[in-house]
Amino acid sequence: MKLFKNQKGFSDVIVAIFITAIIGSIFIMGTFIWQELNYKDSIFIIPSKNIAEGQVENVEDSIDVEVSFKTNTVYTLKDYNEENYIILDKDGVETIIEKASSDPVKNIAKSFSFIEPEFSNSGKYLTYKAVGWEWVIGKVYDVYNNQELLSLGSMTMNGFTYKEDYFYACSRNDFSGEDYIKIYSVPNFELVASDDGLAIFDGMPGYFNCSYNTSDNSLMIVADNFSLSDKNTLIYKYNFQTQEFIEL
Repeated sequence: MKLFKNQKGFSDVIVAIFITAIIGSIFIMGTFIWQELNYKDSIFIIPSKNIAEGQVENVEDSIDVEVSFKTNTVYTLKDYNEENYIILDKDGVETIIEKASSDPVKNIAKSFSFIEPEFSNSGKYLTYKAVGWEWVIGKVYDVYNNQELLSLGSMTMNGFTYKEDYFYACSRNDFSGEDYIKIYSVPNFELVASDDGLAIFDGMPGYFNCSYNTSDNSLMIVADNFSLSDKNTLIYKYNFQTQEFIEL
């Protein structure tokens, strides 16, 4: 009888327990959802070697290219969750440099894959190419400051001088018509010279090549132009010290 003597107090205890249970359930569910969202955000910037086994679908199969310079590593993920990535691991801290759709059928204008990542001799700069359906964009990325420095359409040949005080970019694209030779000062990446005024792209396009010579710090440019009346092959040399083109 004493058990039911104070039914009000008993009911209050039951209600309190019930409310506590509901609050506890909400807290646990909220924590679970937060962990899921946080995890989904983090897996895109952590390569498979750092993901606990069994937590997610194996990302190792999506790693396409991986290159390193001292303690820094850059790698690309191909077709991971319908996206392509280029990711920088700098001293253990990972940053998504760029990502894009991996399905050109769904979004042809924004579908890119990332190829040819390469560190400069000092490791300060990273070059790579974003390749689309019928185009390619060359990129230069500042590894120390995590920022894009240069983006050029159809950049197919490029590099730094051995002192990394200049950067050159060359293109001869029959499809897009983007033909150029561009010389930039480093680290500001200001355009200091170009093919303006040269006859190198005047004729019908043929063989074309830009190659850097460390021995005399120059850029050699060779191009075939089949419609020129006097000669089919033009050869120029750009001297980085005097900052001038010389026809050979």
